Amino acid sequence: MQFEHAPAEDAQLAFFLGAGADTVESIRPDLELMSAKIIPFGKVGQGSAFKMVVNMMLAQSMVVFSEALQLGESLGVEREFLLNVIPGLPVIAPFTRFKVDAIRKNQYDVNFPLELILKDLHLATLSAYEVNQPLPLANLTKELYAGANKAGMGGLDFAAVHRFLQNNEE
Repeated sequence: MQFEHAPAEDAQLAFFLGAGADTVESIRPDLELMSAKIIPFGKVGQGSAFKMVVNMMLAQSMVVFSEALQLGESLGVEREFLLNVIPGLPVIAPFTRFKVDAIRKNQYDVNFPLELILKDLHLATLSAYEVNQPLPLANLTKELYAGANKAGMGGLDFAAVHRFLQNNEE
């Protein structure tokens, strides 16, 4: 799997740590070599739980962005206008501005592989099932990413779900 860049080398990772304060402080210097953000959680397992929540939102936001672009285009709004304006609106996730070039070029160089976001969606929905928490949108999102994965897009960036949705419209 070839990544577009190495977030650890660029010190751009975020660490969600489920550990006590003493443990966090003892490893903080090493983590700071690779990270832009360290968020400690006192209880073991809470960092992983938070990561599932964040990645679930990331996956869902990409689907929302893709659907909005596709509806706008279907209604006759120019594609370039949509790609230039929507990511700057306060109603959309800010990360979408980093996905515009991939969508524009239909080239999904890997930053976060689609197959890994699918894994995180699976873990989130499984975890929700275990605590009897309904996640209707996360389950739908998981199925969309599963379809993209089945269509051979698993090794591409998760933004390739845009291509999958677009191909299934036609």
